[in-house]
Amino acid sequence: MTAISAFLSSSLPLVCVSVLMGCAAIQAWRAQPTPRPVPVRVRNRR
Repeated sequence: MTAISAFLSSSLPLVCVSVLMGCAAIQAWRAQPTPRPVPVRVRNRR
């Protein structure tokens, strides 16, 4: 039990930091203007 609790307590900050960095990366990726390809099939269908 002590080994598991020590592992969790030691890896929890790393998990939190990785999740925060992932969220920040997603926010920055969605913030920048990315040229999205226009769907040709939907445009030709109308």
